[in-house]
Amino acid sequence: MNTTNHNTRGLLAELRALRPNRHLSPSEARSVAERQAALLLKRTGADTPVNLDLLDGLTRLRVRRDRGLPDMVAGSSHWTGAEWLICLNLNHPEQRQRFTAFHELFHVIEHSVRRFESSATAEVLADHFAACVLMPRPSVKQAWGNGIQDINELAEVFAVSEQAMRVRLVKLGLIDGTRHDCRRPRRIYFRLSIPTATPSAGPIPLRVANLGGRS
Repeated sequence: MNTTNHNTRGLLAELRALRPNRHLSPSEARSVAERQAALLLKRTGADTPVNLDLLDGLTRLRVRRDRGLPDMVAGSSHWTGAEWLICLNLNHPEQRQRFTAFHELFHVIEHSVRRFESSATAEVLADHFAACVLMPRPSVKQAWGNGIQDINELAEVFAVSEQAMRVRLVKLGLIDGTRHDCRRPRRIYFRLSIPTATPSAGPIPLRVANLGGRS
């Protein structure tokens, strides 16, 4: 069961503070994203499986499920002038909506340092952050050590897709990637030029991401 810790005022700022204001190597960036995920889980008191309730405690952030999004669009995030809004495609499976929500949350966290990353790099890091939130390294390794080593069963425990769990197990070194088909499907990204004011980083475009992903 998840419990939302509503004492999370300023948590977005804490998560941003973990990211040095400079270009990071790929390994440094992945490490920072995992630390951000761990802090989010710790400060919100989230349990496994993680659900979207923990986002309710974040100030100036709202999640909306939208049935009107095109099927190829998993979600989007942008600053409305008063709050961050994450839109999820209500027509997509719940597992994918959860992955997309935390993928987009990473972009919200990282908006002030996005100048250091290419769009492709930012999307890879957002996927990594979402995976670290939904499938935390300690929890996955504990489950694996307790004998839950069937990918389908692990996917059910963490309420993620089988493909997302398979990729995570490869990244954690628990299965051999050469013996499992973990290739990324082709992704398409759009960046719509709709400028909006942000609290600290000036105008940014509405971003629509995580399209055609594996989550």
